[in-house]
Amino acid sequence: MKKVHILFIATGLLAACSKDDSGPTWNDKFGSCFQNFDYQYEKMLTKADVNKHITIDEASYKLDVSSIKGQYGNATYSWNSNRPDVEMELLGQKFMVPDQNRVEFTQLHFYNAKELELYSQQSVIDLFDIEYRELSDAEVKEMRENLERQYAGDPAGLEQANKLLDARLNFNYKRLDQLGDRAYWSWGQYGLELNVLAGTASFSLRTKLSAEAATTLPITVALAKEILTKCN
Repeated sequence: MKKVHILFIATGLLAACSKDDSGPTWNDKFGSCFQNFDYQYEKMLTKADVNKHITIDEASYKLDVSSIKGQYGNATYSWNSNRPDVEMELLGQKFMVPDQNRVEFTQLHFYNAKELELYSQQSVIDLFDIEYRELSDAEVKEMRENLERQYAGDPAGLEQANKLLDARLNFNYKRLDQLGDRAYWSWGQYGLELNVLAGTASFSLRTKLSAEAATTLPITVALAKEILTKCN
């Protein structure tokens, strides 16, 4: 599910209560610097950076750099772990795959004034927050009511929009302080996801470095700091 669809539900439908005349403002130092890397993820987070914080098994080490350039590109570092294989399911078929150590750097995005105006937010932090923070009951109620008005006479469209909103309500991100301007993380079956905002730039790290969030999170935070240091 594309992030932009979730973002529309989470922000565009809150426009009535968020609109203000003060105009959007932000600090663009990190955004300008990160743009100079031209989405070369492997240069913003190098193997040497990763190896500072966790030992890489050289015999099984692999770097995959996506052929896609831009926000949906990525650089993924992987190597064997000592964890047992895990069960995966694809097209109804279940099979076992190695539970490798993995560091994926992706989703580098640069916010701009048009996005803030489109989603009626006053700062990049506000816009980033509403993508990940827990929504209040009042906000959800307003979203449902706005959907009813927006899709009046279009039951199929309303059903799809409500599914998107339901997906947003299932987000379970925790806020992490003292990292960039904002950061949120979550842990699931496939590991840890850390989303960081710095200036107008945001990015994601998706990692699996142990069987527990408690040991994976501090390493992932250290890797995020390696990225931020490139522009600090």
